[in-house]
Amino acid sequence: MKYEELLTMYKAYFKMISNDVRKVHAIWTALHPDNMVTPSYMDISEEIDRGTYVVKIIINEKSPKRFDSLRGTLDDIACLVELIQNTINILEERQNS
Repeated sequence: MKYEELLTMYKAYFKMISNDVRKVHAIWTALHPDNMVTPSYMDISEEIDRGTYVVKIIINEKSPKRFDSLRGTLDDIACLVELIQNTINILEERQNS
């Protein structure tokens, strides 16, 4: 990637690390379909390796509106991960009681 290209985009990473590989895989499974269709100015890619799940978001247009879109996308991902983790925890508690 050229230096000029870096000046015209925003890039962010969401990284989750856990000792519980099953939870990481469950979160990836739940989020993956949502990350497949994106606006034309946005690219989302994912990597999953054992207990690590990384979401990479690139916004190809640098403007305040696009920065807000990036921030909103990161916020959505963080909220969904928290929701999925809480749901898994509740289900595990019910299963163990």
